Amino acid sequence: MGLSSDVQWWEEWQLRILVLGSLFLQLLLYFSDYVRTRPLLRKFRVLVWMAYIGSDALAIYALATLFNRQKQWTADGGSTALEVVWAPVLLIHLGGQMAITAYSLEDNELWRRHAVTLVSQVTVALYVFFKWWSGEKRLLAVAAMLFVSGIIKFSHKPWALQRASFNSMLEGIAIDPRRQVPADNTCWTFCTSDIIFKQMMSTRRRRSAGGEEEQEEELDILLEEYVQKAQKHVQVQAVGSDQDEDYESTVMDYMHKMFVDMSATYSDRLTMLRPFLTLDEKSANYTLQMFLGYIFQILYSKSRSLRSILTFCVWGILVPCLALASLVLFAVTHKDGYSDKDVRVTYILLCCNAVLELLPYLYAVLQSSLELLPCLKNCLRNCLDWIIAITLVCLCTTYVGEDRVSQHSLLSSVARTKKPTILMELATFICLRRYINKHWYIGQVDASRHITGLLLGHMKDGWKEYISDAASYRRFSNLRGQWTLHRLGLERGQRQGLAWSFKVAFDRSVLLWHIATDLCFHHPNTSSTRGDAAATQHSREMSNYMIYLLCIRPEMLLPGTSPGLFDVASDALEDAFKGSKALLHKEETLALEIMDMGKSSSATAPAPAPGNLIPSACRLAEALMGLDDEEKRWRVIQGVWVEMLCYSAARCRGYLHAKSLGEGVEYLSYVWLLWSFMGMETLADKFQKPEEPPEALAEEEIAPATRASPSPPEAKQTEEEISSPV
Repeated sequence: MGLSSDVQWWEEWQLRILVLGSLFLQLLLYFSDYVRTRPLLRKFRVLVWMAYIGSDALAIYALATLFNRQKQWTADGGSTALEVVWAPVLLIHLGGQMAITAYSLEDNELWRRHAVTLVSQVTVALYVFFKWWSGEKRLLAVAAMLFVSGIIKFSHKPWALQRASFNSMLEGIAIDPRRQVPADNTCWTFCTSDIIFKQMMSTRRRRSAGGEEEQEEELDILLEEYVQKAQKHVQVQAVGSDQDEDYESTVMDYMHKMFVDMSATYSDRLTMLRPFLTLDEKSANYTLQMFLGYIFQILYSKSRSLRSILTFCVWGILVPCLALASLVLFAVTHKDGYSDKDVRVTYILLCCNAVLELLPYLYAVLQSSLELLPCLKNCLRNCLDWIIAITLVCLCTTYVGEDRVSQHSLLSSVARTKKPTILMELATFICLRRYINKHWYIGQVDASRHITGLLLGHMKDGWKEYISDAASYRRFSNLRGQWTLHRLGLERGQRQGLAWSFKVAFDRSVLLWHIATDLCFHHPNTSSTRGDAAATQHSREMSNYMIYLLCIRPEMLLPGTSPGLFDVASDALEDAFKGSKALLHKEETLALEIMDMGKSSSATAPAPAPGNLIPSACRLAEALMGLDDEEKRWRVIQGVWVEMLCYSAARCRGYLHAKSLGEGVEYLSYVWLLWSFMGMETLADKFQKPEEPPEALAEEEIAPATRASPSPPEAKQTEEEISSPV
């Protein structure tokens, strides 16, 4: 008897639960951008992913349930007539929210699948409505307005996905500004594309260029000329305080090219370089954060599809008006004969729909009101800060800032400094031991701004002291620490004791310097006060971040990176200390034992194999400890990590940075963006703007036999030529 009553209750409430559940997922998705873009809420991203995956499935299942309930309806089924009105509401839910159209970059390429889903589900909803509708005229008007709104929102979703797809981004980048307007120049093209937006940007550029149309066809300057002009801007640096009028339009086109791996012109690079020369670390970090947020909105929300007249009028005006009108009309509709439960559910659906559509306007009105009342603005802001602070304390045990840098450490992983939970220990029994060890020991530090300051200073110094011509400009992106050894005045023997580590593969070099940095930090000759010094702290933060990239994001560190090197080194340490488990619980003790093991080992090979990574790291640490000046030692380590970060960023594809934005901003994206805005050579430049051959090779044909035997000075660059500016 109890089971049959439960089944009967489920039959009655099934559709209501499904519709309200779909509404709840839409409310989660409305605030999803806050969860995805703030490290504070990183632990809740799985909820956004589940809501994104389940929202469409739940709405489609609710429509199917509504379709199947036809057999239970009677001719006078007034109590179930309101359920038919829920069909267009489910179409609105299938249209999704403004804040999220794609959870990952690959979702944008599935716009065709969503277009097929659009046709099928709209057909089902219309069939259900027209076949079993039995309501009054006012309710029919409510349903009609909801259908118009639902079809518009659902149609907008595949369009927004298509606009944010990789091919669409490529097609949207105009090579010739005067050819952005199609030849047919039809009204439909103007209404459905962002031509007017592009024409406005093009007009601003022409005005800033003196109003001459011919300047749009001006060829890009050569690399040598670009370097000379950049040198003048660096020497003056006052130009950066006076931004160009076309800076805003240039930066948007510039960033679009970067994230689709297109090389920007040197003229645009000069426009980007001038403002960044005068920024300090705080302003630079904030600017980079804003630019990455802009690209995130373009790729993962419906922002890019809202630049046309049609979408602005329909989405910004028509849909909110329909949502409000449907709610008002339903409120004045006679509801006699309908189920009270269905009436309440319908009110909830329509009210929430109207609120979600009108929230952007309410926010804009509130912002305008606060601008007129500064005192009220400050008061509300202080109250809001207190509410947020209390909420954060309740939700999280530790506060996580906006600019976080991920951290990982080999010694911490081997020493098991963070005890796994019972669930993590159980996961090791299902062949997930290595995965758990890699991800369980990942930490976060609030170091983005300070590291950005170091990188910004390095790039400014590069323009002032290193780059003097096209050749040195290209060499600057190949530095992995050589310039640091040269500019800090190390003796020749000291440089040779460290320079061998730059000649091995980059992923091995990162692992060697990571281990050596930790060994130097825990070395007995390192003073206890050095742990709090800025250079020491920043060195370890950059070291731990680079090893994080090696383990978790090897494709971003460098093409061809082997993440298995971390496992090789970890297994080597565990095998070496298998007999003394006590050493695997304290990082400092483990480091001392590794140094003792390195002293007894004979690691003399300049290019270490996977089997002798640890001895080679000990050799590197001994060379660093050979620098008597402790402050200078940590400046060397810090400078090497700065150059390695720039080296990695200069060789990472823009597509990978765009992909990582969906999972949380990687700090390497900050470095890469700063590197490009400072006018340095990127990976796209290396392929699309290769180094020009010497004039002798360009002017006359030389036989292959002659080219095959260059003189020794031309055949190979020495270490001194790389590290020396001239």
